[in-house]
Amino acid sequence: MKEFGKNMKNGIRVGMFGEFNIEAGSVHLNEKDIRSSQMIKLLAFLLIERKRTVSVPELCDVLWGDEEIENPTGALKNLVYRLRKLLSEFGEDIYIINRKGIYCWNPDVEVELDFEIFETKCTEAANEMLSVPERITCYEEAIALYKGMLLPKYSSEFWVIPLSAWYHTCYLTAVKELEVLYEQEKQFEKMELVAKQALQYDSLDEILHCWVIKSLIGQGKNALAMSCYQDIKKMLYDNLGLRHSEHLDEIYHKINELQGMKISTMEDICEDIIEKKEKKGVFICDYHVFKEIYRLEARRIARMGTAEYILLLTLRIKERRNGRKRKKEDLIEINLENLKEILQESLRIGDVVTQCSDCQYIILLQACSFEAGKMVAKRIVDRFEERYSKKNVIIEYDLKELAPNENFSV
Repeated sequence: MKEFGKNMKNGIRVGMFGEFNIEAGSVHLNEKDIRSSQMIKLLAFLLIERKRTVSVPELCDVLWGDEEIENPTGALKNLVYRLRKLLSEFGEDIYIINRKGIYCWNPDVEVELDFEIFETKCTEAANEMLSVPERITCYEEAIALYKGMLLPKYSSEFWVIPLSAWYHTCYLTAVKELEVLYEQEKQFEKMELVAKQALQYDSLDEILHCWVIKSLIGQGKNALAMSCYQDIKKMLYDNLGLRHSEHLDEIYHKINELQGMKISTMEDICEDIIEKKEKKGVFICDYHVFKEIYRLEARRIARMGTAEYILLLTLRIKERRNGRKRKKEDLIEINLENLKEILQESLRIGDVVTQCSDCQYIILLQACSFEAGKMVAKRIVDRFEERYSKKNVIIEYDLKELAPNENFSV
Protein backbone atom coordinates (compact mmCIF):
# COMPACT_ATOMS: atom_id res chain seq x y z
CA MET A 1 0.00 0.00 0.00
CA LYS A 2 2.79 2.40 -0.85
CA GLU A 3 0.40 5.06 -2.06
CA PHE A 4 -0.80 5.91 1.42
CA GLY A 5 1.66 4.13 3.73
CA LYS A 6 5.06 5.06 2.35
CA ASN A 7 5.89 7.39 5.27
CA MET A 8 4.61 4.99 7.93
CA LYS A 9 7.46 3.03 9.45
CA ASN A 10 5.40 1.08 12.00
CA GLY A 11 1.79 0.03 12.33
CA ILE A 12 -0.77 -1.53 10.05
CA ARG A 13 -1.79 -0.39 6.57
CA VAL A 14 -5.20 -1.56 5.36
CA GLY A 15 -6.84 -1.31 1.96
CA MET A 16 -10.59 -1.74 1.54
CA PHE A 17 -11.14 -0.19 -1.89
CA GLY A 18 -11.60 -2.94 -4.48
CA GLU A 19 -10.32 -5.75 -2.24
CA PHE A 20 -9.48 -6.16 1.41
CA ASN A 21 -5.75 -6.34 2.14
CA ILE A 22 -3.59 -5.68 5.17
CA GLU A 23 0.14 -4.99 5.39
CA ALA A 24 2.78 -4.40 8.03
CA GLY A 25 6.47 -4.32 7.24
CA SER A 26 7.23 -7.06 4.72
CA VAL A 27 4.10 -9.10 5.52
CA HIS A 28 1.14 -8.63 3.21
CA LEU A 29 -2.17 -10.52 3.35
CA ASN A 30 -5.10 -10.30 0.95
CA GLU A 31 -8.50 -12.00 0.80
CA LYS A 32 -7.05 -15.15 -0.76
CA ASP A 33 -4.46 -15.42 2.02
CA ILE A 34 -7.04 -14.98 4.79
CA ARG A 35 -9.51 -17.43 3.19
CA SER A 36 -12.33 -16.63 5.62
CA SER A 37 -15.07 -14.15 4.86
CA GLN A 38 -16.11 -14.09 8.51
CA MET A 39 -12.60 -13.19 9.67
CA ILE A 40 -12.43 -10.44 7.05
CA LYS A 41 -15.79 -9.03 8.15
CA LEU A 42 -14.76 -9.11 11.81
CA LEU A 43 -11.40 -7.48 11.14
CA ALA A 44 -12.79 -4.87 8.76
CA PHE A 45 -15.57 -3.88 11.16
CA LEU A 46 -13.21 -3.58 14.16
CA LEU A 47 -10.85 -1.42 12.09
CA ILE A 48 -13.62 0.84 10.79
CA GLU A 49 -14.98 1.22 14.34
CA ARG A 50 -11.56 1.21 16.02
CA LYS A 51 -12.23 4.45 17.93
CA ARG A 52 -14.93 2.79 20.04
CA THR A 53 -15.71 -0.48 21.79
CA VAL A 54 -18.15 -2.96 20.27
CA SER A 55 -20.46 -5.25 22.23
CA VAL A 56 -20.81 -8.98 21.65
CA PRO A 57 -24.44 -8.68 20.41
CA GLU A 58 -23.44 -6.00 17.90
CA LEU A 59 -20.57 -8.10 16.54
CA CYS A 60 -22.85 -11.15 16.30
CA ASP A 61 -25.32 -9.03 14.32
CA VAL A 62 -22.53 -7.91 11.99
CA LEU A 63 -21.28 -11.46 11.45
CA TRP A 64 -24.45 -13.52 11.31
CA GLY A 65 -27.41 -11.14 11.15
CA ASP A 66 -30.67 -13.09 11.32
CA GLU A 67 -28.91 -16.43 10.83
CA GLU A 68 -29.62 -18.93 13.61
CA ILE A 69 -26.41 -19.72 15.50
CA GLU A 70 -26.47 -22.24 18.34
CA ASN A 71 -23.85 -20.48 20.47
CA PRO A 72 -23.02 -17.07 18.91
CA THR A 73 -20.88 -15.92 21.86
CA GLY A 74 -18.77 -19.07 21.65
CA ALA A 75 -18.56 -18.81 17.86
CA LEU A 76 -17.37 -15.21 18.20
CA LYS A 77 -14.68 -16.19 20.72
CA ASN A 78 -13.44 -18.90 18.35
CA LEU A 79 -13.37 -16.44 15.43
CA VAL A 80 -11.44 -13.85 17.50
CA TYR A 81 -8.94 -16.55 18.48
CA ARG A 82 -8.35 -17.45 14.83
CA LEU A 83 -8.04 -13.78 13.88
CA ARG A 84 -5.48 -13.12 16.62
CA LYS A 85 -3.46 -16.09 15.36
CA LEU A 86 -3.56 -14.66 11.84
CA LEU A 87 -2.50 -11.18 13.01
CA SER A 88 0.43 -12.66 14.93
CA GLU A 89 2.22 -12.82 11.59
CA PHE A 90 2.61 -9.04 11.88
CA GLY A 91 4.33 -9.15 15.28
CA GLU A 92 3.83 -9.84 18.95
CA ASP A 93 1.50 -6.89 19.61
CA ILE A 94 -1.99 -7.49 20.96
CA TYR A 95 -4.20 -6.24 18.15
CA ILE A 96 -7.66 -7.08 19.49
CA ILE A 97 -8.67 -6.36 23.09
CA ASN A 98 -11.67 -7.88 24.84
CA ARG A 99 -12.97 -7.31 28.35
CA LYS A 100 -16.36 -7.65 30.07
CA GLY A 101 -18.31 -8.55 26.93
CA ILE A 102 -16.82 -5.91 24.62
CA TYR A 103 -14.20 -5.97 21.87
CA CYS A 104 -12.08 -3.26 20.28
CA TRP A 105 -8.97 -2.68 18.23
CA ASN A 106 -5.92 -1.91 20.37
CA PRO A 107 -5.60 1.92 20.25
CA ASP A 108 -1.83 1.63 20.78
CA VAL A 109 -1.46 -0.05 17.37
CA GLU A 110 -1.27 2.61 14.69
CA VAL A 111 -3.50 2.00 11.66
CA GLU A 112 -3.83 3.65 8.25
CA LEU A 113 -7.00 2.94 6.23
CA ASP A 114 -7.00 3.80 2.54
CA PHE A 115 -10.50 5.30 2.55
CA GLU A 116 -9.63 7.64 5.43
CA ILE A 117 -6.50 8.91 3.66
CA PHE A 118 -8.59 9.25 0.51
CA GLU A 119 -11.14 11.43 2.29
CA THR A 120 -8.42 13.58 3.85
CA LYS A 121 -6.81 14.16 0.45
CA CYS A 122 -10.17 15.10 -1.07
CA THR A 123 -10.76 17.62 1.71
CA GLU A 124 -7.32 19.14 1.15
CA ALA A 125 -7.85 19.32 -2.60
CA ALA A 126 -11.17 21.15 -2.19
CA ASN A 127 -9.38 24.03 -0.42
CA GLU A 128 -9.50 26.90 -2.93
CA MET A 129 -6.78 28.73 -0.99
CA LEU A 130 -4.28 26.29 -2.51
CA SER A 131 -2.82 26.91 -5.94
CA VAL A 132 -4.27 25.01 -8.89
CA PRO A 133 -1.17 22.76 -9.24
CA GLU A 134 -1.33 21.96 -5.50
CA ARG A 135 -5.01 21.07 -5.72
CA ILE A 136 -4.36 18.90 -8.78
CA THR A 137 -1.66 17.00 -6.89
CA CYS A 138 -3.99 16.37 -3.93
CA TYR A 139 -6.80 15.14 -6.19
CA GLU A 140 -4.41 12.90 -8.13
CA GLU A 141 -3.14 11.35 -4.88
CA ALA A 142 -6.71 10.84 -3.69
CA ILE A 143 -8.10 9.14 -6.79
CA ALA A 144 -5.00 6.94 -7.07
CA LEU A 145 -6.16 5.30 -3.82
CA TYR A 146 -9.57 4.37 -5.20
CA LYS A 147 -9.45 0.82 -6.57
CA GLY A 148 -13.20 0.25 -6.73
CA MET A 149 -16.16 0.10 -4.36
CA LEU A 150 -15.45 -0.32 -0.64
CA LEU A 151 -15.35 -4.03 0.30
CA PRO A 152 -17.20 -5.09 -2.87
CA LYS A 153 -17.54 -8.74 -1.81
CA TYR A 154 -19.49 -7.55 1.22
CA SER A 155 -21.44 -4.78 -0.49
CA SER A 156 -24.80 -6.13 0.73
CA GLU A 157 -23.84 -5.93 4.42
CA PHE A 158 -25.87 -3.27 6.24
CA TRP A 159 -22.75 -1.62 7.69
CA VAL A 160 -20.94 -1.53 4.32
CA ILE A 161 -23.75 -0.09 2.16
CA PRO A 162 -23.69 3.54 3.40
CA LEU A 163 -19.89 3.72 3.50
CA SER A 164 -19.52 2.26 0.03
CA ALA A 165 -22.08 4.67 -1.44
CA TRP A 166 -20.51 7.67 0.31
CA TYR A 167 -16.95 7.01 -0.84
CA HIS A 168 -18.05 6.21 -4.38
CA THR A 169 -19.82 9.58 -4.50
CA CYS A 170 -16.71 11.27 -3.06
CA TYR A 171 -14.59 9.62 -5.76
CA LEU A 172 -16.83 10.77 -8.61
CA THR A 173 -16.94 14.29 -7.16
CA ALA A 174 -13.14 14.35 -6.86
CA VAL A 175 -12.69 13.19 -10.46
CA LYS A 176 -15.06 15.83 -11.81
CA GLU A 177 -13.40 18.59 -9.77
CA LEU A 178 -10.02 17.43 -11.03
CA GLU A 179 -11.30 17.52 -14.62
CA VAL A 180 -12.27 21.18 -14.16
CA LEU A 181 -8.73 21.97 -13.00
CA TYR A 182 -7.20 19.98 -15.87
CA GLU A 183 -9.32 21.98 -18.31
CA GLN A 184 -8.09 25.24 -16.78
CA GLU A 185 -4.50 24.07 -17.17
CA LYS A 186 -5.17 22.62 -20.66
CA GLN A 187 -3.95 19.18 -19.55
CA PHE A 188 -6.29 17.39 -21.95
CA GLU A 189 -4.44 14.06 -22.15
CA LYS A 190 -4.64 13.66 -18.36
CA MET A 191 -8.29 14.71 -18.53
CA GLU A 192 -9.01 11.86 -20.95
CA LEU A 193 -7.07 9.28 -18.93
CA VAL A 194 -8.72 10.11 -15.59
CA ALA A 195 -12.25 10.20 -17.05
CA LYS A 196 -11.77 6.84 -18.75
CA GLN A 197 -10.40 5.32 -15.54
CA ALA A 198 -13.43 6.60 -13.61
CA LEU A 199 -15.78 5.13 -16.21
CA GLN A 200 -14.44 1.69 -15.29
CA TYR A 201 -16.21 2.15 -11.96
CA ASP A 202 -19.33 3.95 -13.24
CA SER A 203 -19.80 3.34 -16.96
CA LEU A 204 -23.16 5.13 -17.18
CA ASP A 205 -22.11 8.45 -15.63
CA GLU A 206 -23.10 11.00 -18.28
CA ILE A 207 -20.80 13.75 -16.98
CA LEU A 208 -17.74 11.50 -17.13
CA HIS A 209 -18.51 10.73 -20.77
CA CYS A 210 -18.80 14.46 -21.43
CA TRP A 211 -15.32 14.97 -19.98
CA VAL A 212 -13.93 12.30 -22.30
CA ILE A 213 -15.38 14.13 -25.30
CA LYS A 214 -14.13 17.51 -24.04
CA SER A 215 -10.64 16.05 -23.65
CA LEU A 216 -10.71 14.88 -27.27
CA ILE A 217 -11.85 18.33 -28.42
CA GLY A 218 -9.01 19.88 -26.41
CA GLN A 219 -6.54 17.60 -28.19
CA GLY A 220 -7.93 18.65 -31.57
CA LYS A 221 -9.48 15.22 -32.22
CA ASN A 222 -12.83 16.61 -33.36
CA ALA A 223 -13.82 13.73 -35.64
CA LEU A 224 -13.08 11.24 -32.87
CA ALA A 225 -15.03 13.43 -30.44
CA MET A 226 -18.09 13.34 -32.73
CA SER A 227 -17.83 9.56 -33.10
CA CYS A 228 -17.53 9.24 -29.32
CA TYR A 229 -20.58 11.48 -28.88
CA GLN A 230 -22.70 9.25 -31.15
CA ASP A 231 -21.60 6.07 -29.33
CA ILE A 232 -22.26 7.56 -25.89
CA LYS A 233 -25.66 8.91 -26.87
CA LYS A 234 -26.74 5.47 -28.10
CA MET A 235 -25.36 3.72 -25.03
CA LEU A 236 -27.12 6.06 -22.60
CA TYR A 237 -30.40 5.62 -24.45
CA ASP A 238 -30.07 1.83 -24.62
CA ASN A 239 -29.21 1.52 -20.91
CA LEU A 240 -31.02 4.43 -19.26
CA GLY A 241 -33.63 5.50 -21.81
CA LEU A 242 -31.90 8.90 -21.84
CA ARG A 243 -32.80 10.50 -25.16
CA HIS A 244 -32.14 14.16 -24.37
CA SER A 245 -29.12 15.50 -22.50
CA GLU A 246 -28.39 19.16 -22.03
CA HIS A 247 -24.70 18.41 -21.41
CA LEU A 248 -24.28 16.20 -24.48
CA ASP A 249 -26.28 18.57 -26.70
CA GLU A 250 -24.00 21.44 -25.66
CA ILE A 251 -20.94 19.40 -26.60
CA TYR A 252 -22.58 18.36 -29.88
CA HIS A 253 -23.02 22.00 -30.89
CA LYS A 254 -19.46 22.77 -29.76
CA ILE A 255 -18.04 20.06 -32.04
CA ASN A 256 -20.13 21.32 -34.94
CA GLU A 257 -18.89 24.85 -34.37
CA LEU A 258 -15.30 23.69 -34.34
CA GLN A 259 -15.74 21.60 -37.46
CA GLY A 260 -17.35 24.57 -39.17
CA MET A 261 -14.46 26.96 -38.50
CA LYS A 262 -12.50 26.01 -41.62
CA ILE A 263 -12.98 28.12 -44.77
CA SER A 264 -14.58 26.12 -47.57
CA THR A 265 -15.58 26.72 -51.17
CA MET A 266 -19.19 26.49 -52.32
CA GLU A 267 -18.37 23.20 -54.05
CA ASP A 268 -16.88 21.76 -50.84
CA ILE A 269 -19.96 22.72 -48.85
CA CYS A 270 -22.39 21.28 -51.41
CA GLU A 271 -20.41 18.08 -51.63
CA ASP A 272 -20.49 17.78 -47.84
CA ILE A 273 -24.20 18.40 -47.28
CA ILE A 274 -25.73 16.55 -50.24
CA GLU A 275 -26.98 13.00 -49.69
CA LYS A 276 -24.41 10.65 -51.15
CA LYS A 277 -26.98 8.04 -52.22
CA GLU A 278 -30.40 8.57 -53.66
CA LYS A 279 -32.96 7.77 -50.98
CA LYS A 280 -36.64 7.14 -51.46
CA GLY A 281 -39.52 7.59 -49.07
CA VAL A 282 -39.85 9.41 -45.77
CA PHE A 283 -36.94 11.24 -44.09
CA ILE A 284 -36.00 9.48 -40.80
CA CYS A 285 -33.85 11.43 -38.35
CA ASP A 286 -32.81 11.82 -34.71
CA TYR A 287 -35.13 13.63 -32.34
CA HIS A 288 -32.98 16.77 -32.03
CA VAL A 289 -32.92 17.10 -35.85
CA PHE A 290 -36.70 16.64 -35.94
CA LYS A 291 -37.13 19.50 -33.46
CA GLU A 292 -35.15 21.87 -35.66
CA ILE A 293 -37.14 20.84 -38.77
CA TYR A 294 -40.40 21.33 -36.85
CA ARG A 295 -39.41 24.83 -35.77
CA LEU A 296 -38.37 25.73 -39.30
CA GLU A 297 -41.72 24.51 -40.67
CA ALA A 298 -43.59 26.45 -37.97
CA ARG A 299 -41.87 29.62 -39.18
CA ARG A 300 -42.54 28.80 -42.82
CA ILE A 301 -46.29 28.19 -42.44
CA ALA A 302 -46.62 31.40 -40.43
CA ARG A 303 -45.41 33.24 -43.53
CA MET A 304 -47.19 31.11 -46.13
CA GLY A 305 -50.52 30.66 -44.32
CA THR A 306 -50.67 26.92 -45.09
CA ALA A 307 -51.54 24.01 -42.80
CA GLU A 308 -49.40 21.09 -41.71
CA TYR A 309 -50.00 18.35 -39.17
CA ILE A 310 -48.01 16.16 -36.81
CA LEU A 311 -49.06 12.56 -36.32
CA LEU A 312 -48.18 10.65 -33.14
CA LEU A 313 -48.23 6.83 -33.34
CA THR A 314 -48.17 4.82 -30.10
CA LEU A 315 -47.64 1.05 -29.83
CA ARG A 316 -49.43 -0.69 -26.99
CA ILE A 317 -49.17 -4.36 -25.99
CA LYS A 318 -52.28 -6.15 -24.73
CA GLU A 319 -51.77 -8.69 -21.96
CA ARG A 320 -52.51 -12.28 -22.99
CA ARG A 321 -54.45 -14.47 -20.63
CA ASN A 322 -53.15 -17.71 -22.12
CA GLY A 323 -50.19 -18.83 -24.11
CA ARG A 324 -46.46 -18.25 -23.78
CA LYS A 325 -45.57 -14.82 -22.49
CA ARG A 326 -42.81 -12.68 -23.91
CA LYS A 327 -41.22 -9.65 -22.38
CA LYS A 328 -43.21 -6.54 -23.12
CA GLU A 329 -40.02 -4.65 -24.00
CA ASP A 330 -39.05 -7.30 -26.57
CA LEU A 331 -42.49 -7.13 -28.24
CA ILE A 332 -42.30 -3.33 -28.39
CA GLU A 333 -38.82 -3.42 -29.94
CA ILE A 334 -39.80 -5.95 -32.62
CA ASN A 335 -43.00 -4.17 -33.55
CA LEU A 336 -41.31 -0.76 -33.63
CA GLU A 337 -39.06 -2.08 -36.39
CA ASN A 338 -42.09 -3.49 -38.21
CA LEU A 339 -43.89 -0.17 -37.92
CA LYS A 340 -40.80 1.66 -39.18
CA GLU A 341 -40.88 -0.50 -42.31
CA ILE A 342 -44.54 0.42 -42.87
CA LEU A 343 -43.76 4.13 -42.40
CA GLN A 344 -41.00 3.98 -45.02
CA GLU A 345 -43.48 2.56 -47.51
CA SER A 346 -46.52 4.65 -46.63
CA LEU A 347 -45.19 8.20 -46.30
CA ARG A 348 -44.00 10.74 -48.84
CA ILE A 349 -40.43 11.79 -49.51
CA GLY A 350 -41.01 15.19 -47.87
CA ASP A 351 -42.44 13.83 -44.61
CA VAL A 352 -40.23 13.59 -41.53
CA VAL A 353 -40.21 10.80 -38.91
CA THR A 354 -38.43 10.29 -35.59
CA GLN A 355 -38.74 7.91 -32.67
CA CYS A 356 -39.71 10.04 -29.68
CA SER A 357 -40.00 7.40 -26.93
CA ASP A 358 -39.59 3.67 -26.35
CA CYS A 359 -42.93 2.97 -28.05
CA GLN A 360 -43.73 6.01 -30.21
CA TYR A 361 -43.02 7.61 -33.58
CA ILE A 362 -43.90 11.21 -34.40
CA ILE A 363 -44.39 12.29 -38.02
CA LEU A 364 -44.40 15.73 -39.64
CA LEU A 365 -46.87 15.61 -42.54
CA GLN A 366 -46.05 18.46 -44.90
CA ALA A 367 -48.75 20.26 -46.91
CA CYS A 368 -51.43 18.01 -45.45
CA SER A 369 -55.04 18.69 -44.38
CA PHE A 370 -56.69 17.18 -41.29
CA GLU A 371 -58.75 14.73 -43.37
CA ALA A 372 -55.72 13.72 -45.41
CA GLY A 373 -53.79 13.20 -42.16
CA LYS A 374 -56.50 10.87 -40.85
CA MET A 375 -56.33 8.91 -44.10
CA VAL A 376 -52.55 8.60 -43.76
CA ALA A 377 -52.90 7.33 -40.17
CA LYS A 378 -55.58 4.81 -41.17
CA ARG A 379 -53.47 3.59 -44.08
CA ILE A 380 -50.50 2.98 -41.78
CA VAL A 381 -52.58 1.12 -39.18
CA ASP A 382 -54.36 -0.99 -41.83
CA ARG A 383 -51.11 -1.98 -43.54
CA PHE A 384 -49.52 -2.89 -40.23
CA GLU A 385 -52.45 -5.05 -39.17
CA GLU A 386 -52.72 -6.66 -42.60
CA ARG A 387 -49.05 -7.56 -42.81
CA TYR A 388 -48.33 -8.57 -39.23
CA SER A 389 -51.84 -9.37 -37.91
CA LYS A 390 -50.78 -8.88 -34.31
CA LYS A 391 -53.83 -9.30 -32.12
CA ASN A 392 -51.83 -8.40 -29.04
CA VAL A 393 -50.47 -5.16 -30.57
CA ILE A 394 -52.49 -1.95 -30.82
CA ILE A 395 -51.50 1.19 -32.70
CA GLU A 396 -53.08 4.39 -31.44
CA TYR A 397 -52.73 7.71 -33.24
CA ASP A 398 -53.20 11.36 -32.45
CA LEU A 399 -53.29 14.15 -35.03
CA LYS A 400 -52.53 17.77 -34.23
CA GLU A 401 -52.10 20.86 -36.38
CA LEU A 402 -48.66 22.38 -36.40
CA ALA A 403 -49.25 25.80 -34.82
CA PRO A 404 -46.80 28.60 -35.64
CA ASN A 405 -47.48 30.40 -32.37
CA GLU A 406 -46.70 27.40 -30.11
CA ASN A 407 -43.37 26.11 -28.84
CA PHE A 408 -42.75 22.42 -29.41
CA SER A 409 -42.73 20.58 -26.11
CA VAL A 410 -39.37 18.99 -25.40
